[in-house]
Amino acid sequence: MTKTYVMGETTIRALTDINLSVEKGELLSVVGPSGSGKTTLLNMLGALDRPTSGRVIIDGVDITEVPDRSLYRLRRDKVGFIFQRFYMIPTLTALENVLIPTLPIRGDKVSVLERARRLLQEVGLGERMSHRPNQLSGGEQQRVAIARSLINEPEILLCDEITGELDTKTGMEIVELLKTVNRMELVTTLFVTHDRDVAAATNRVVTLSDGRMISDQPK
Repeated sequence: MTKTYVMGETTIRALTDINLSVEKGELLSVVGPSGSGKTTLLNMLGALDRPTSGRVIIDGVDITEVPDRSLYRLRRDKVGFIFQRFYMIPTLTALENVLIPTLPIRGDKVSVLERARRLLQEVGLGERMSHRPNQLSGGEQQRVAIARSLINEPEILLCDEITGELDTKTGMEIVELLKTVNRMELVTTLFVTHDRDVAAATNRVVTLSDGRMISDQPK
């Protein structure tokens, strides 16, 4: 897979000849310095962008062939995202923020509400469901974001520099929580990070440099 961007007369090659296979249930990290292509790769894997050449296949579906009007369903049903920033809606409670991704979906709202409450319990916020973001610490907001990413039962969890806004201790607590999620929910989990401590907590480390994959190391 290759991704290039054209800016005027300049062509920027963000990713070059990436060949990566990830098995269901894996826990891995993608590391590299700023500008190495980590976030671009995550955008390709999460169907937020399309490669210039090559293919991205998720669960047997070549997402480069899926029309734009249908791509959102794949993201909604298959992929959960957690970002460095928490992206909470400030006027909503923790529980309401978790439920946001379910709003376009018709179905049993009672069971969805029960799942949201259970997820908040599992991430340690059972007593904080009615609190709004300004009443929660950064670590608590990231726990809400984790619960929100899992509400639609995704098969893949993509985590982009998720400890960047947190102190070291809280950041590693979040990483350990996601390791438990990976094990208990059987969700394929990928960390994009420049933090070697985060990478060391995963079972496989893929290293990028200048848009190329230079190593793929199982632990």
